[in-house]
Amino acid sequence: MKKAGQILFVFLIFSQSFAGGIDWKYEQPYTDEFLYLHSFVNYSYNAFWKFDWERNLVKTNGIKLNFGSVTTADLQSDSRLVFNQKIGDGWRFKGNGNYRANRFENSHVENLFVGMEKTIINNVGLFFLINPLYNKEFTDISFGALISNDNREKYLSAEIKLEDFLYNEKNDFDGKSVKDPIVLNWELRYGIEKFWFYFGGRLTNGFERKFDNSELSPEMIYHSQKVNRLNANLYYLFADRSIISFSYYYYSFAEAKQFYDQEFNYSYSNKINDIAIEIIYNFKEMNNFRLVSHYLFQRAGSSGFNAHDFERNETMNGLFYERIIGNNFIEVGYMFSIFNWDYNSQDNEKDYYRKDNSSKVKLSWTYKFKNNAQLQFSLSHEIDTNGFGGGNLQYQMFF
Repeated sequence: MKKAGQILFVFLIFSQSFAGGIDWKYEQPYTDEFLYLHSFVNYSYNAFWKFDWERNLVKTNGIKLNFGSVTTADLQSDSRLVFNQKIGDGWRFKGNGNYRANRFENSHVENLFVGMEKTIINNVGLFFLINPLYNKEFTDISFGALISNDNREKYLSAEIKLEDFLYNEKNDFDGKSVKDPIVLNWELRYGIEKFWFYFGGRLTNGFERKFDNSELSPEMIYHSQKVNRLNANLYYLFADRSIISFSYYYYSFAEAKQFYDQEFNYSYSNKINDIAIEIIYNFKEMNNFRLVSHYLFQRAGSSGFNAHDFERNETMNGLFYERIIGNNFIEVGYMFSIFNWDYNSQDNEKDYYRKDNSSKVKLSWTYKFKNNAQLQFSLSHEIDTNGFGGGNLQYQMFF
């Protein structure tokens, strides 16, 4: 276990670098038919995995890993590590690591916050965390409070995070902050009997930076960025081993850059909303039927360089059957999507519109260990003569 934690620690620590100039990749995923079907249906944790993670989030130590192939060159990751290790006298060693990279979000998350939590009175605690990085200008600190019930399965955690708080002193480009990024993170879980609710999110004012030193920053003179997101899940455990979940996901990205060559100046934004329902029904103990349905809408666009507006609407569905054989779970599934997208630019010759559908099949094997852990391998394939086949690994453990 110690070795596994060390491996993930190394995996999560990352090195960030600032690249000047124009690097326009925002439109690459627009016309990917399987962009969301891969992530939201095929490679998503099922409702019980999510429910167990949220239940243990501040109660114990946990790790979850999720890797899935989304193109011949790209691998999606959605992984997290948490520590809530008791030390004694009301103290806990606390850690929170995230590694999140996919094609539909314009920013990746790569951090590992570590620090201490101290119980002040009853079930109220205060904590302080730091995200130490090789490039010191991107070091973050956070401080917050946690309120919970006795078993820490109902909780409210809220923290203020100061991102890149050493940026002015440590960056290599003589960049100066016009606006320092301050983030509010929160995670709330509450339930009564068969109903449970989770709500987590990130809200920030974003950063603004200027670069007046043309020798150290010969291309870019201004950069601003803001990333907000939230997730909400409502669960109803209507029978033994059966569950209904309603969920909402929101992502907002906004960025602006200005250059010495003004023709490359741009302001870009991307907003994604997804509403979903998932039903897992256990039949005669040995059989699970799972139904997943999503409605997603995306609005994106830019002004200045490559000015355009883009809209995407998509309905995704999946039907799965799982056979339970001891600790082994064998699942087969069919997934399909009905989508349309509309691209409009200043250059009408670049405009396009499409309405179509796509589908995939899936075969997976899950093994549930006795010590609060489960592992899943899956293979999936796009139903097309030139379809893309992908693999997925999911692992979740509490220790």
